[in-house]
Amino acid sequence: MVVPVDLEWWNECFDRGSEFSFFESLSPLFYVLSILAIMLSGCCLSCFRAVHCGERKNLVCAPSPAPPLTQTFILALAQFLVCYGFVLMSNEFVTYGKRLLGDTRCSTNPNGISGHVNFYSLSLAFLLLIATPQPFGQVKRFGRTVRYVVACTVPLSVVIASSMIVLSETYLGGYHTPQQMTLGLTSAVGLFLFFRITVYPWMSPARPVSHHWAAPTFVAALAVTGAYLCGDVSAEATVMPIVLLMVSIILFTLRYWVQVAPGAISTGFRKLKKWSEDQPNTTPDGTDDQTPRDPPMDADLDAGIENMRQFLASLTSDRQAPEEEVNENGRPSW
Repeated sequence: MVVPVDLEWWNECFDRGSEFSFFESLSPLFYVLSILAIMLSGCCLSCFRAVHCGERKNLVCAPSPAPPLTQTFILALAQFLVCYGFVLMSNEFVTYGKRLLGDTRCSTNPNGISGHVNFYSLSLAFLLLIATPQPFGQVKRFGRTVRYVVACTVPLSVVIASSMIVLSETYLGGYHTPQQMTLGLTSAVGLFLFFRITVYPWMSPARPVSHHWAAPTFVAALAVTGAYLCGDVSAEATVMPIVLLMVSIILFTLRYWVQVAPGAISTGFRKLKKWSEDQPNTTPDGTDDQTPRDPPMDADLDAGIENMRQFLASLTSDRQAPEEEVNENGRPSW
């Protein structure tokens, strides 16, 4: 295929020659820092989303009744681990695509798709997805929304800055042509849409825990499939994703337990109290004692059960936000 002269740069590997580059010498360090930035940003965004959407009376971005902050944080963190596991797993399919294309420009091995562009593009897209409240809705208080956006901008800016440094060296270092980098971006868009449409809805807060477990299980199956296609088990693209997915299953289970434990224990206490009330009073010789039970003892039992129920509920919920002040027109003071 003949390429016009003014578009030769599209298929050419950049050669800086013997020119010294400060970023080239520090590129491995920035790569490690970018990975750490992505992991820390995922944890921070999960926490920010929990504070923003967890148990707020004046927000409609959370289900009604709004889930406690603890449950929201655990769910957001588990979703991030599934997303990041999918990002790492996608490298297997990118490698398989390289072999199918057979493009050996800029390398002695097939290198037709930029894995770095695919990785960073997917990571940034999933971080934005984690930062989006679920289900998405309008927020009544504008000031809290501004603070939330500003808080999310800080970790996202760190990820973007470190990613741009590494991606600039991907081209300036002669590792990929612009065409190969564009194919990496295209693969990232396709994989993101596939995940967003098929897997991510399973992790919705309204879905049962069985659907939550299905999401990491499906991604783990994709990781095994990718390893089979490439004929190689990679620590970064196969083992590490499966470990993250197993941790996400534990977090989904923990959220389910935190959600149902207080009600289940309270129900158990009520059944135990009812069973004890149904048991006949007996004397030491085995005969029925018709003496009525001591009312204060029953009252103490009821008070103890109620105190235990309130204590368990306090472990898995947070204090409600204070009621907003309203002016003379009945509108919030803000």
